[in-house]
Amino acid sequence: KRSEKYKKIIKSVRSELNRVYGQFWFNQKSFKQRNFNDELYKRIFSITKKPKTLLDISCGLDPLKYKDKSIKYVVTELTKVDCAFLEDYLKQNKFKFEVIQLDLKDFKKLPEGDVGFLFRILDVLKDKKLAEKIVKELDVKFLVVSFSLITIRNKKMEFPFYPWFEKMLNRLKLKYQKLLYPSEIFYVIKK
Repeated sequence: KRSEKYKKIIKSVRSELNRVYGQFWFNQKSFKQRNFNDELYKRIFSITKKPKTLLDISCGLDPLKYKDKSIKYVVTELTKVDCAFLEDYLKQNKFKFEVIQLDLKDFKKLPEGDVGFLFRILDVLKDKKLAEKIVKELDVKFLVVSFSLITIRNKKMEFPFYPWFEKMLNRLKLKYQKLLYPSEIFYVIKK
């Protein structure tokens, strides 16, 4: 039988790996589910206008679907390894870019951009006060926030909408439009 000390060590290691890498792998799963990126970007940019600088916070693998090389991409990720991977990819494909290592749970200042993406990250943080702080402090003209409508086990959510987020936007007097897809809901917010 395994000792209590052994079980505590395993639990601690799993917890730390989940904290550091869980967000990245969650974003990788959303990357596979989101097979409508071209249409999505067209719809978003029809509202926001095409940005000169696109800020993608906790981007995961989304930069692998970017196609427009006239836009400067500012992307953030949690770990050095993930940042190095993104930098290598963007450099090899000759994008204008900046990669920033950023822990959203402990940030001092957020990067700037014309349009900011927060795809499937606010619900992962599980901290509504932090979500509000991020929304308020992001220096962008438009912010696009998305939430999953499908569970990690690929099932439809029982309550897929996010009334707490809409209440927050209304309280902050931020105007928004919703874009609905089968696996994801997007809020395009005018700041």
